[in-house]
Order: sequence, then C-alpha cells, then structure tokens
Amino acid sequence: MLRRTLVSIFLTFCILPVHGQSGDNPQPGVFEAISGSALVPLENATATIVSRSGGFMVASAHAAYQIGGAKAPVRFRGGMVLTFVEGPSAAVFGDDPSFAVVLRKLTATKKYRQAVFMNAKAYPFGEKSSTDLMSGRVAVTVTREKDGRLRIVAPNLSSGEYALSAPYGLSWYCFGVD
Repeated sequence: MLRRTLVSIFLTFCILPVHGQSGDNPQPGVFEAISGSALVPLENATATIVSRSGGFMVASAHAAYQIGGAKAPVRFRGGMVLTFVEGPSAAVFGDDPSFAVVLRKLTATKKYRQAVFMNAKAYPFGEKSSTDLMSGRVAVTVTREKDGRLRIVAPNLSSGEYALSAPYGLSWYCFGVD
C-alpha cells in the first residue's frame, strides 16, 4: 500500500506536470523557432567531444563537438530571417544577453555533424596548435524580453547545418537551412 502511494505521489509531482506543459511558452534552456504565430521545436541533441590523431614524423590531431546524423530533421529555407526563442532562464549573464547563447555552423558528413575546436600538428622539431571553443560561431542578435525569454535573430544564413546552445553546453538544438 505504501509503495502504491509513493508511486502515485511521484507521478503526480514529477511526470504529470511535464506532460501537461504548453508548447506556447518555451521552457528554460529550450530553443524553439518562431514560424508565423507558432513555436517549432528544434532537434535536441547531445554533443559529444571526439578526438582523432595520427601520423608518423609529422603527427596531427583534432578535437570536435560531434552530433550523430547527417542532417537535422527541422529545415528552413535559405534567405529568411530566422527568429528563435529560449525559455526564461534563472541564470544571470550581466547586461549583455548575447553571452548566453551561441549559434554555430556545423560541418556535415554522411554520419555526423561537427564543429572542430582544436587542431594540432607536431613536427620533429616543434609543434603548432590552435583551440577555439566557439568554433563555427555565427553572428546573431540576442535580446532579453520583459518576460525573461531570449529572442535570437539570425539573418540570411547560408545553406548548411546549425546548432544553438549555451556557450559551453553540450545540449544543442539543431536545424538546417536549405
């Protein structure tokens, strides 16, 4: 009897509120596109960090954020001004909300999409490396609305795969432009 009561309480307070959430208001940390008067959910994917290295005498290595799948299921036409919203966040980013979100252009292959953030080469008498954790960043306009939501405007994106995320987060919201 106690077990049934505990399960019932768990369902009431944990699962049912999530099930009943409206699609009209984006949730904190969730990015959605505005299409007309509706919100379009973007593909939510977790980026993994992968690295590859190889060579003899001259060795090379790279590290990348990577997402499975060649293309995002959510597609937009090229030449459009795209507008996205993120639900209200409790995080404080100072006066400039543009530090709260990054839009990246991804390189697509047949199996995955990625943003390379580190390249290195080692020679017999030296080495060279570069790291950019904001690799592939695309300029966008980010504003905070009165209700706490972030509005992200991306004008004239070229064809390709893109992802929105927190600057150093691994939870990415992906879409493509055709």
